[in-house]
Amino acid sequence: MLNEFNEEVQQLTTDEETGARAEIQWPNLEPLLAEGESEPYPKNALPPIIKNAVDEVEAYVKAPYPMIASSALGVISLAVQALFDVSRDKGLSGPTSLYFGVIAASGERKSTVDNLFFQPIRAYQKEQWELAQPALKEYQAQISIWESKRAGYNDQIRADAKAIKDTSKFEKLLMDLEESKPIAPRIPQLMYSDATPEALTDNLHNVWPSGGVIAAEGGLVLGSHGMNTDSIMRNLSTYNQLWDGSDIANHRKTTKSFTLSGARLTMVIQTQSEPIRAFFKNNGPLARGIGFFARFLITKPTSTQGFRPYTKSPVSTPHMDLFVRHLKRLLNEDFEINSMGGVEPRKLPMSPEAQIAWEDYYNQIESELSGDGELYDIRDVAAKSADNAARIASVFQAFIDPNSKEISLDNLDSGAKIAAWHLMESKRFFSEVGASPELLLQIELSNWISSYCKKHQTNEVSKKTLLQRGPSKLRDKPSLDPVLRNLETKGYILQIKEVKKESYLINPELIEKNAS
Repeated sequence: MLNEFNEEVQQLTTDEETGARAEIQWPNLEPLLAEGESEPYPKNALPPIIKNAVDEVEAYVKAPYPMIASSALGVISLAVQALFDVSRDKGLSGPTSLYFGVIAASGERKSTVDNLFFQPIRAYQKEQWELAQPALKEYQAQISIWESKRAGYNDQIRADAKAIKDTSKFEKLLMDLEESKPIAPRIPQLMYSDATPEALTDNLHNVWPSGGVIAAEGGLVLGSHGMNTDSIMRNLSTYNQLWDGSDIANHRKTTKSFTLSGARLTMVIQTQSEPIRAFFKNNGPLARGIGFFARFLITKPTSTQGFRPYTKSPVSTPHMDLFVRHLKRLLNEDFEINSMGGVEPRKLPMSPEAQIAWEDYYNQIESELSGDGELYDIRDVAAKSADNAARIASVFQAFIDPNSKEISLDNLDSGAKIAAWHLMESKRFFSEVGASPELLLQIELSNWISSYCKKHQTNEVSKKTLLQRGPSKLRDKPSLDPVLRNLETKGYILQIKEVKKESYLINPELIEKNAS
């Protein structure tokens, strides 16, 4: 069909100024990637209190909607995870913690969005630190006294041993002293940006058992020295175990070993395409093989850059104010800490109707995991989707009403819709990660052309414009020409040669795909 189309177009465009362009019968576009374009984010699946806050932030910041929603759900997850575990069935319960992965270019305003949603967490940490100062000063005095006594007992034991005297009295005193070592006050430390998995587990054990890795530059996480070839297996497994809520045994040579039990972790990380492709090139099979990315709710949103006219700061933000009040209420809820220093969350079961809906979602996903199923290529991710649906539903329920006794059918349906959307995003993401560099350039150029035509309300772009203003990787003819030829072969564009000008007509379908 495309060959016939190209022959027809050549005939139509040989006569200048005949109006032939309007008669072109463009072919239907086949997606450059088999999985197609991103579906619109299911905004209406968000409970009104969350949706209204996300809408309000989008109107001002103009960042991609899925990115804003991921930050909103991430901060709620961080506030909820110490309070509740979700019961998916009798005897089948686990954390409410969510992992979000946002793949977006620099300049998409992820830091701005995170600052808005996570500012209450920072304020809470500061407030708790100030409240803890008297207890911290008392602890520092007590530990100083304790250390002086221990040093004295050790000195006496050494002196008695040297003098060949009985040391049992001071040995007993030293052992009793060890049992009475002052315990440092626990001061909430909830947010981390670039902590290694080892440092993270230390802090979750010794400082505060609930935390979140919130990184606007995900390369700090995926590209850290903790992710080198020698340690990546151990470190990715640590993140997996934290998502699962499993105990983690830490055996140390130079410091005291411990078992991390009852810790909870949320992750909201953004990374650009290049670092994530580099990570997958070096570690992709391992990361997928042990299920690291299977646990993430992934999105690669369409850029809003170029469509963000300046907007003055809003006079008021009633919806964000309400969102923050609900968040603070959760942060100030008491929760139990067990003898090993971990949390003891309450179990939040599903209503009977929600339980039936969750089982239906589980079975629908399971039916697509076989060899001829739609989800076979991402069966590792799909196998976690029902779990994520339940987690999202529980996060919604707890945020709306921390006194809830069960998850409603509405919140389960909402959680399933959002989990299903992220599942399709994962399918797109893994397809792109495995795509050839040539195909990725075609995708980048077609997206740029689509945005350019939408912004300038045109269906034509000159080659000069592409060379001067197009994607930076394609601003020379040797790089640009083969990409243009491939897009033309696929019916995306059509070369038009005129006197002293070379330009391209654009398939209307390409322009429309980014119209929403």
